[in-house]
Amino acid sequence: MKGTNWTLLAKAMLVDKQVKCRQPSLFLIKKQNMGEGKNSKNLFFTGDNLEVLRHLQSAYTNKVDVIYIDPPYNTGKDDFAYPDKFEYSDDKLKEMFGIDEDQVEHLKSIQGKSSHSAWLTFMYPRLALAKRLLTAEGVMFVSIDDNEVEQLRGIMDEIFGETNFIAQMIIDGTPKNDPLLVATSHEYVLVYCKSEVDARKVDDWGYIHPLNKKINDMVSGKTKEVAERILKEFYEKNDLKKDNISNYKYFDDGGVYRIGPIDDPQGRGPKDIRINPLTGEPLKVPSRGWSCNIETWDRWKKQNLIEFPLDNKKIGV
Repeated sequence: MKGTNWTLLAKAMLVDKQVKCRQPSLFLIKKQNMGEGKNSKNLFFTGDNLEVLRHLQSAYTNKVDVIYIDPPYNTGKDDFAYPDKFEYSDDKLKEMFGIDEDQVEHLKSIQGKSSHSAWLTFMYPRLALAKRLLTAEGVMFVSIDDNEVEQLRGIMDEIFGETNFIAQMIIDGTPKNDPLLVATSHEYVLVYCKSEVDARKVDDWGYIHPLNKKINDMVSGKTKEVAERILKEFYEKNDLKKDNISNYKYFDDGGVYRIGPIDDPQGRGPKDIRINPLTGEPLKVPSRGWSCNIETWDRWKKQNLIEFPLDNKKIGV
């Protein structure tokens, strides 16, 4: 699809149905879909990706499991090659992209304000439409480099919600041989899910340590004091103190768990005042800010996922 490489994966594609296309810029590749690929469960589209994404809404909303895109990187060497100009009414923008008035105003406001504006205007509606295609547990991967990684992170936080950010992966490649100052060799892939809550319900979410079941079984039904003693002895006896599993040395009604820092490793977290329910007093605000917003904090607190310290001078963990 023009301007951006897209890969969409779904558990069940609608093979027997056709997407009706009225724009001449969008069509199915007949050779692939009706000829040699007629028995495939995949469809291949070509044309402007914005038009493709719009037409996919009718048949594939909430049906796609994985989306990977490789957008143009906007290197800044020339004017951005895809300067979308939205010469539409507000009502038309709402209808086209399924966005509300605030999102329309935001989309219009980023045009023409900086060297990044054309790229942001290009990406915003495409990401908004792509999100609607994802299943509740669906995930999206976006490749990017240093030129737009901060801007991409910002609009994806806005569209997907910062609580649905999964990771910013670094991809090592061949160092560029014509650097001005530094020969960089890496790019990034930003990973977001549509709903972290739903994604975590998937059976194969994350890596499950081979000892996970054994460890939980041997402390099941024990008191906190006894369970934590059993865990400590097990890790020592089996020479597991250097294994990540040995960090899971705590126990409560929810089972075995580990604790970790709750400050933002990137140093950009919110720094609002948060109350320690054990003391009724404010916790010490981390110098790097909290790792989550107050809505996520409140949800974690209800789920008993935060272990509060007895000393308010310590950071909550």
